[in-house]
Amino acid sequence: LGGYIRGDELFGPLYNGKTVGQVIGSATFVPNEGLRLNEHGSRVTYQLPITLQAGEMSVMVKGAEEGNAGDKTKIFSMQEGGGDITTNDYRMTAELRGNQYVTPGAVQFRIITGDAGEEDSIHDSPRIPLNFSSSRWYFWQFTWRTGRADLVVREDGPRGRTIYSAGTGTGTHPYRPEQHVIHLGAPVGRAGPQDATHPGGTYKNLWVSSRPRPAFAGE
Repeated sequence: LGGYIRGDELFGPLYNGKTVGQVIGSATFVPNEGLRLNEHGSRVTYQLPITLQAGEMSVMVKGAEEGNAGDKTKIFSMQEGGGDITTNDYRMTAELRGNQYVTPGAVQFRIITGDAGEEDSIHDSPRIPLNFSSSRWYFWQFTWRTGRADLVVREDGPRGRTIYSAGTGTGTHPYRPEQHVIHLGAPVGRAGPQDATHPGGTYKNLWVSSRPRPAFAGE
């Protein structure tokens, strides 16, 4: 099976060559590994029937590293409906910056809670340059609730060594897009393809839910 979308919960295994999401652009199912997003314009998009106001988005990624092409490239993202994600009122982007950026390998997230035009609605985590191995799996976990958002990146899996753990306060406005859209990668926004999806990452075991992530085989 390609996983499921049930209310405000999403599971996408991807390693079995199937997906319940919409694949856009060039992407390749790697046997027994997952789905590789080949280019900046590649992504997988899912729409939740019910908005998830507090929970986690987590996934395993292999092949995403600082030597890959791009500038402010994204591992995964969320937004309200469609349109330019950069100026979306409910934007969330988790970034692994590519070799065109001044510090390749820098990890950071941005979340906007309700109004992209208001400075106090835009919240950024600390930006920290890291070194990644293209042959290693990394666990990316973003969690949010009203007032707080955090990103953790670990080597090898959910119990591996933490290489990034940072967050930010998000004020009093809840994260409640009218149409809650999830992306592996990110759509091309106003800054162009080099700021969209981080190319070359292979993804498996996507989990979006208010419930804790289950223990998946091989993690």
